[in-house]
Amino acid sequence: MIEPTHDKTRLVSIAARLIFASLLPCLLLPPFLPVSSADDQARLIELQTDNTTYVGRLLKRSGDHIWLMDPLGSLFQLNVRQLSAFKVVADRFQPATPDEQISALQKELLDGYEVTSTQHYVVAAPIGNAQQFAKTLEQLYQEVFACCQNLGLSPQPPEMPLKAIIFFNQQHFQRCCRTDQMAWSADLTGYYSIQSNRISVLAASPTLTSATNDGNQISVSLQQPSPVAQRVQTTLIHEACHQIGFNSGIHSRISHGPKWLVEGLAMHLESDTVRRRKSSRLLSPAETANPERLHWFQTQYLTRQKPGDLARMITSDEHFVRAPFDAYSLAWAFTWFLCSSENPELPRKLADFARLTAKQSGPGAGSATQRLETFQRTLGDPDLLETQLLRFIDSLNLHVETQP
Repeated sequence: MIEPTHDKTRLVSIAARLIFASLLPCLLLPPFLPVSSADDQARLIELQTDNTTYVGRLLKRSGDHIWLMDPLGSLFQLNVRQLSAFKVVADRFQPATPDEQISALQKELLDGYEVTSTQHYVVAAPIGNAQQFAKTLEQLYQEVFACCQNLGLSPQPPEMPLKAIIFFNQQHFQRCCRTDQMAWSADLTGYYSIQSNRISVLAASPTLTSATNDGNQISVSLQQPSPVAQRVQTTLIHEACHQIGFNSGIHSRISHGPKWLVEGLAMHLESDTVRRRKSSRLLSPAETANPERLHWFQTQYLTRQKPGDLARMITSDEHFVRAPFDAYSLAWAFTWFLCSSENPELPRKLADFARLTAKQSGPGAGSATQRLETFQRTLGDPDLLETQLLRFIDSLNLHVETQP
């Protein structure tokens, strides 16, 4: 955290708060930029509320709210009417260097952790494990970035290193959840925080230290394979996909985007075959299917499926609250269908939809009407696509056996 300044000479006085709030809309704000874009003209500014001082780059304003990103990559949403002071600190915003990122993370962690870095990551893990996880994440980045390029999503390199923390201690993980204001539950194994811009993963056992390297991929797994090990790996991959998407311009940390798209794309990229495609050969849908998601879709969701489910998921994220496993499986299946269809127009339309939602003016995906209009304008009629999706899956005649 950046310490509050005590320099009063250039601050707007508390007495001028109302004047400042009324004039702030007229300040020269930088235009909307994807999170991964660099803006050499953006200034480093300081904003103050009654209790806290924030220093960073002003990313966007929507209504009474502004979004400020600090040099470490944390994002803050502030109400203009609650600001009491403003000043320009420097003419140019400079992201923290990898060494500064490492130092900041080391100060936050408890004893027993080490921090290392790669080309795209700063990774913290219990001593003796950071390097292995860093290699795994760097390999994941290369795979996901290349795959997104192949899907026409036009990813851009992140502006600053991506941060990840690996925990072997549940209490330490819970402490991190509180810091990131993430609701903890007994079955939570990891998450990506839009605010802190880092992923945090609980690896269930300190035996998660063995690594394999066949020259093409590096993976970390339990010394004795188990369902827990696979779950940790899936969590790490899934949350890394989120983080890469939100830092490469595919999704916006401000607008967040439709949940079905954010989750559907991450689940599609969970597939090793999807990520590690090396040839130009078009992969068959059977090769790119996510077995776990397909199994739930076939054995659980389809028993409860109702016409119009896809449209309801498009117009509202409520389905993810009411029936999360059904919603996740439908989001995956629809994204898989769009990416795997023999119709080359569908992947292109998905990429157009992602670009459009990443440029939305404020947080959330808009009203139900706005969400539907955006979808129809790029992807088409959701009821027709739902019918095509069900026929697509039925025609493949794919079945996944229940895992023992």
